[in-house]
Amino acid sequence: MATLNHVDVVVGGDAHALLGEVTDLTGVSTRTEGPFPTNLTNGSGKTVCVVQSWWGARTFGKLQVEFDSNGDVTSCTGKPQFAYDSTTFKNATDDAAFTATQKTAMVSYLNTLDNWHETTPDPSTAASLKVYKDQVSILKATKLADVPENICFERIPGQGRSTLCNVSASYKHGGAACQLVAKGFLHRTKTADIAIQNGGGCRVDIAKGDFTINDGYTMLPFSNTIVTLKMTGAEIKAVLEDALSSSHDGADPSTGAYPYVAGLRMDVDMSKAKGSRVLNVEINSRLAGSWSNIDTSATYEVATNNYIAAGKDGYVTFAKSSVAGTYADTYMEYAQTMIDYAREMKTLVAPPVAEMSTKSYINLNGTSHTPSPPPPTPPPSGASRLTHTFTFAALLAGFLVLY
Repeated sequence: MATLNHVDVVVGGDAHALLGEVTDLTGVSTRTEGPFPTNLTNGSGKTVCVVQSWWGARTFGKLQVEFDSNGDVTSCTGKPQFAYDSTTFKNATDDAAFTATQKTAMVSYLNTLDNWHETTPDPSTAASLKVYKDQVSILKATKLADVPENICFERIPGQGRSTLCNVSASYKHGGAACQLVAKGFLHRTKTADIAIQNGGGCRVDIAKGDFTINDGYTMLPFSNTIVTLKMTGAEIKAVLEDALSSSHDGADPSTGAYPYVAGLRMDVDMSKAKGSRVLNVEINSRLAGSWSNIDTSATYEVATNNYIAAGKDGYVTFAKSSVAGTYADTYMEYAQTMIDYAREMKTLVAPPVAEMSTKSYINLNGTSHTPSPPPPTPPPSGASRLTHTFTFAALLAGFLVLY
C-alpha cells in the first residue's frame, strides 16, 4: 500500500481471512484476522480502508466511508454481514438437524446481533434453480471409469492427509492420486513433455468403485485451466526447488505446494539447503520412452495449472521463466481435463512406483522415508567359507519351503 497513490478503498475476496470482531456465546469478543475495516496509509500518507469478504460467499460487506472536501477518507466503519436459513441448522459433531428447542435458542441469540440476518428462499427463484439443480444431479452421478482399488491422496510423503489409506501407503513416494492427476494432464496436453501439479490443487482420495463427474469436481474443485510454457532443464529444477521450499520452510509452510510431476522423477532431500534439495532428476517425455538425466540446458514444454504458473503457492520461477513468449493457455479447465482422461481410460489405477515423481524422500530432520536395507552381517572370525555357504543355502531352502 505504501507504494500506491490515489487509492481510498480496497475490497478483496476469497482471502480465507475473516475481518471483524467475533463474540462467542459467553459474550467474549475476540478479533479475527484484523479489524473490519482495516485502516492503512497509502504512498501519499492518506487513509485507505481495506475490507474483504472472507471466502465462498460466506459474508457480505457493509462499509460506510466518509470523505472530506478534498476527497480524502476521514473515516470508515462497518461490519461483515451474515445471512442464514434456520431450517438448515445442524450439529457440527454428528450432522444431525437441530431440535425445535435448539433452533429457537440459536435464532434468539443471533437476533441479538446486528449483523446476522435470517433469510428464506424466494419461491420463484428456488423453483427456477431446481430445474437446473436436478439436471446437475443427474450429470454429477454419471459414471466415467472403474476404480479397482483406492488411490491414495497425500501432499508431503507420509503427512497423513488420506481419509481412506494408511499413512504407510504414501510414506515413501507421496500420494498416487495427485500423481495420477498430473499424468492425466500430461496425457491430455498433447505437446507437453512433463506436467506439474501442486498437491494442494488435488483435494481427496480416488475411492474404489465408480469414478463419476462429481468425483472429478470434488477432487479438483478450483477454476483453474491448463497452461503450457517452455522452460530449460535448469528452470524446471529451480521451480521444483521453489515448491519444496514453499511446502516445508518457514513457520507456516504451504504444504499444498508439494509438487507432483508426470514424466519427471527426482530424489528429494529436505535436510539440505534450498537449491540442493532436488537430486538425480530424470525425464521421460510424455512417459512414452525411457528415463534419462535431465539436460539443464535443453528446453522442455511444461504443462501446469494457471494458478501456480502465475507464481502462486511459491512457484516463483514459473512467473519469471527466462524463455520469453512461450506461455500459452490451453483453456482446458483442469477438472474437466481429468474427467476427459478418466472417460478415455475407462479404468483408473495408481501410477506405478517407477512413475512417481518422488523417487525417495528425506525430511527436514534428515530421516529417510526410503531407507536402504541394512548391510549384511559379517561372518564370525575363523568360520570357514564352506560352512557359511551351507548355512545360507539351508536358510534359503527353509524360506522356500515356508513360502
